[in-house]
Amino acid sequence: LLQDGEELFFSTGHYARVEKMDGGYFLVKARDPLKDQSYMLYRIHRGMLEKLVFPLGDYLKKEVSELAEAGGLEYTRVKESQDACFVDSDYVDFISRQTERDDILQKGEIVDPAGNLLGLHRGYIHYTVGQRRGLGLGSGPWYVSRIEPENNRVVAARPEEARRTCLLVDDLNWFIDKPLKPLLCRVKVRYQTRDIPCRIEPEGERIRVLLKKGEIVTPGQSAVFYDHNLVLGGGTIV
Repeated sequence: LLQDGEELFFSTGHYARVEKMDGGYFLVKARDPLKDQSYMLYRIHRGMLEKLVFPLGDYLKKEVSELAEAGGLEYTRVKESQDACFVDSDYVDFISRQTERDDILQKGEIVDPAGNLLGLHRGYIHYTVGQRRGLGLGSGPWYVSRIEPENNRVVAARPEEARRTCLLVDDLNWFIDKPLKPLLCRVKVRYQTRDIPCRIEPEGERIRVLLKKGEIVTPGQSAVFYDHNLVLGGGTIV
């Protein structure tokens, strides 16, 4: 598609912006901080930015809704979803059908880091590392710190045990020149959270991320780096 449209532009409805500065094109946060989707777009190839247009990036969601309503569009009456946009039903049901595995729905134990029984889970597919709500445990708070599919167990820990101040990130994509020395910036470790101060240190094809304050992070999720509104790049949390 990109090859066919080399002389055209590509436009999507994401809340983000592309700005030209210092002779290059960069991904930038949307004007609406509550709807900004730059975190989801860090995988875009740097060379594609010149051909991308995000018309909604300079509007607040309220303004977009008003324009759509005035134009007679019905999308404003469609309930928004924070889940995968291609899944039209419960994601657990979707994964169960796609994998054809019954074990992911079997009940099992929730234990603390020492292996002490805390309660029972309703199938480990319902849980993710960093989750707090829906565990059904007393004397909280508890956070999911690890999932053990081979044992059908969910490990829960106290906040002080679950938070990390150091993490590794690989499978990186940069909108700036690849950092070759330590860099102070900000990082977002999950969608719809604030970016926080960090220091990144290159380690071969990976980078080590040092956080000023402990954060509950989920392996496999994205870590996206920012300099104010500018997206520097991102990768996958190990």
